[in-house]
Amino acid sequence: MKPCEIAVIVPVYNAAAYLTACTDAIAAQKFDGFRCILVDDGSTDGSPALCDAIAAGDQRFVALHQPNSGVSAARTAGLRQGRALGARWFAFCDADDLYHPDLLDTLYAAVTNSDLPLACCRYDTFADTPPADAAVPEGCRILRGPAHLDALLHDHAVDYGLWNKLYAADLLREDMLDNGLAYNEDLLANWRAFLAAPGCAFCDFAGYHYRQHADSASHRALPPQSIDDQRRAAAEIRATAPAALQESVNAFYYEKLVYLASMILRRANADAYRVQLYELQVAIRAGAQRPSAGAQSAAAAQHKALGVFDAAYAAAVAVGLPNFLEGPTIMRILLVLDRVENAASANALMGFRLAKQLLARDYTVHILTLWDGLHTPPAPPQGAVQHLLAFADERLMNEALENGRKGGTPVAVRLARLCAHPTAAAAAFRQLVLKAPRRTVDSRREIERLDAEFHFDAVCAVCAPYRAAFALETAAIGGKKFLWQLDPYAANRDYTAPGGYAREGQLLDALDGSFITPQAVPDYADGAPLASRRDKVHVLGFPALLPRAAVSSAHDTVQCVFCGSLYPALREPGFALALFSALHDSTVTLTMAGGGWERFAADADKAAAAMGANFVRPGLLPPEDAAALEDRADVLVSLGNACDNQLPSKLFGYFATGKPVLHLAVSKADPALPYLARYPLALVLHTGDGATPAAASALGRWLHEVCGRRLPFAEVAALYPEFTPEYVANEFLRWI
Repeated sequence: MKPCEIAVIVPVYNAAAYLTACTDAIAAQKFDGFRCILVDDGSTDGSPALCDAIAAGDQRFVALHQPNSGVSAARTAGLRQGRALGARWFAFCDADDLYHPDLLDTLYAAVTNSDLPLACCRYDTFADTPPADAAVPEGCRILRGPAHLDALLHDHAVDYGLWNKLYAADLLREDMLDNGLAYNEDLLANWRAFLAAPGCAFCDFAGYHYRQHADSASHRALPPQSIDDQRRAAAEIRATAPAALQESVNAFYYEKLVYLASMILRRANADAYRVQLYELQVAIRAGAQRPSAGAQSAAAAQHKALGVFDAAYAAAVAVGLPNFLEGPTIMRILLVLDRVENAASANALMGFRLAKQLLARDYTVHILTLWDGLHTPPAPPQGAVQHLLAFADERLMNEALENGRKGGTPVAVRLARLCAHPTAAAAAFRQLVLKAPRRTVDSRREIERLDAEFHFDAVCAVCAPYRAAFALETAAIGGKKFLWQLDPYAANRDYTAPGGYAREGQLLDALDGSFITPQAVPDYADGAPLASRRDKVHVLGFPALLPRAAVSSAHDTVQCVFCGSLYPALREPGFALALFSALHDSTVTLTMAGGGWERFAADADKAAAAMGANFVRPGLLPPEDAAALEDRADVLVSLGNACDNQLPSKLFGYFATGKPVLHLAVSKADPALPYLARYPLALVLHTGDGATPAAASALGRWLHEVCGRRLPFAEVAALYPEFTPEYVANEFLRWI
């Protein structure tokens, strides 16, 4: 068998009825230096066994199996396998389609003779009977950049599909194929590949036979996500096109918007797409009024798109479609959430809850999530559009340098870990030397890109951390800029904020306003460092009070639970462990879930020796598992912060359960104390008083007294109305 020159990747999902015909056509290729990789994507019909049988019968075929992950993931798995086989070129085929016997041979000759990394041909369509194979042309047409890009967008013969093309191995990257889209993923993959290629060889024959049937993806009902995905693909093309092609991509972009609007208008359930239709209308009109390309022909294309949209919409209304575009203007808001330093961060949780409230009021909400490239962010509230921006380099940098915290691993060891990851070292250089962290720079660019596409009325960065705020600070956008500070910046006691109050004042000057916690109000009082910016801030609580389901679990012990991360000199477990160890009560258990225990191993070992099985440390849990643990608890344990102006949102999540809350205060000025004083089922013990026998005895009596008691949620909400999501959303909207 010849070495693998071309790897043909065939994603397979429930394609048993067509797969044999597909692989027979591939096996009949005149070009014999290929390997075909069948990637079964969790099929539930006879496809897995059929893939194995085909591979067993022809050594040119390889069968892979994976859980159902989608066509992009299947193609990416095939790409990895092809590279492992040494393939220099890649082709694709859908499992229900057919190759012309000369396809690979012709495209391979085209790339070889043209010295280009890309070749393509035409395709035809069929339903039941495959068309006759057309004659193969003797030569090919060379499309050099940017003509090949223009052909991809406008020439139906070139098409968006991956399956009528041949790609050089070094042209393809995994992020091209697995690009985060479920719809138009092939268009975006091709755009990125074509953009990286100097040109394309075009062979004018129908080398690919595309089967049309009721089960084809193009014939299935598409969810609202399809509208968002196709817009994202068109927006990236518009944003990354070379200047010489700007008029062409502008026309493509607005044609795509009109096409998507027409898709909605033709559907019987068009009312389900009210938000998407409104967004399309806004984008088309904004482009017509202020075209970004500035060229007359581009402007004409935009105006034409607007005319087509208006005509299509008027026709739909005339036959009974509700006039969705009438009535009050839908406010458009972008929330920027940072999950890079903590995948389960409170800022993201609070942002999601605010978004849900805004969506319930018919506002349009987009969410830009900055994430660590490892822990995939959860889906946003239904109706919100999420955009993802990964910063794996900064995650690796933070892990290596331990976020710059004092103590712990020696500096030399941290630097050695950093140097082991070139991307992390580069991130550190950008942050520490150039003072231009990629998270700030790239986030600013993404905010600007999204604003150019969606024309937001307001953009709000939900902090901390503050990278998103600094990105928004310098972003050139059309709408208002807001910051939601979940804790103070300059006044934080657990770290030294670069620039202090002067830097925070500079940040506030660049924004239209900032939401602050009640604990930050003293920073804006007369004579305080930020007094001159008082009119720039508005107090806003955490939307932390949500009803929690009552969970009844039969157990003989009083189960006390803490869920949260630990930090030296900020939130430490020593007092809690000492108190519970001093109880000497076999009917009381203490469970402490969360991260950060590596700094407190000695305390944990001592508590385990004293309490035995009554001390449980399950480690870091997913948010849903942590919530379930809290729901089963009898008493919830709160560790006070060392900062006297930092109020943990978790405390109000505890209150929302209606369960007894044990709070262990570190400071006499603990900001949680006034709120705990309102709560009937709270016990506060102070670290400074020590874990004395009297304190342990008082704790034991209280635990047995309150075990099983619970406040109704309505009573809790009446105690803390400013922390209900409804109240927070109303205050947010009132001020912006």
